[in-house]
Amino acid sequence: MPWVDEPKDTMIDHLDFIGTLAAMQQQDGRFTVPIAANWSQGRAGFGGLVAAVGLQALRRSLGETAPLRSLAVIFAGPAVGTLDIGVQVLRRGRTASFAQALLTGGGGVAATVTACFGADRPSVLTLAAPTAPPVPPPEATPELVPVPGVTPAFIGNFELRHVSPDTLFAGGDQGELLCWVRHRDPAAWTGEAAFLALLDVLPPAAAMLLPRPTPVSSLTWMIDFPGSALETRDGWWLVRSRADYAGSGFSGQAMAAWNRDGAAVAFHRQGVGVFG
Repeated sequence: MPWVDEPKDTMIDHLDFIGTLAAMQQQDGRFTVPIAANWSQGRAGFGGLVAAVGLQALRRSLGETAPLRSLAVIFAGPAVGTLDIGVQVLRRGRTASFAQALLTGGGGVAATVTACFGADRPSVLTLAAPTAPPVPPPEATPELVPVPGVTPAFIGNFELRHVSPDTLFAGGDQGELLCWVRHRDPAAWTGEAAFLALLDVLPPAAAMLLPRPTPVSSLTWMIDFPGSALETRDGWWLVRSRADYAGSGFSGQAMAAWNRDGAAVAFHRQGVGVFG
């Protein structure tokens, strides 16, 4: 969703991440959850939070306990105010289960979240995922300070430590963003949904190439999880986003995340819209 602030509709003023999950209500197989103003991203709700509540609804509805293996998200429209979430089981197989959440709001469909769950099992194939690039620890890197009127409200829920050489909307030439990221609230330093929300915190990498603030928005998001454990120390995750093309109003980016010890925890891609 957009990475430049725009006027937003009236909504609940403030809910932290844990409070948002606690506010999710279930009735007759459907869920409702409010997206508070402190999670706004332009005129909509932060895409990471939207994906996280969709995944939370899938877990609660299905009672699924197997590790999350893959997630596909489509950001179809603004997620504003209270979202309604319906859940559909696509298939329960012997080795993997598939389910989809449809999230709607006042403006129609906001997003779909499709998940693949599967337990660990023996395999003849093993290929270690790439470890994290060598970077200074978060304590030795500068904090990315929000810019009023440019960075969206949801950034206040996170602490970002900037490792990349380029600066946001400064016309850089690398199209890469690398940051240490964690929730400001220590209560959200653990948990699958909290990690998913944090994965989407960086602006689209194309924003590093732009010479001035320009609306950029995630359109699609595909995530693979190379392991079944989502654990780190002190809440810190190293998150990287790299633009691999841009043109005709669209961009694509390859993304990755590692825990504080350098172990890979997610590899993902986003399709991005550039509106300027």
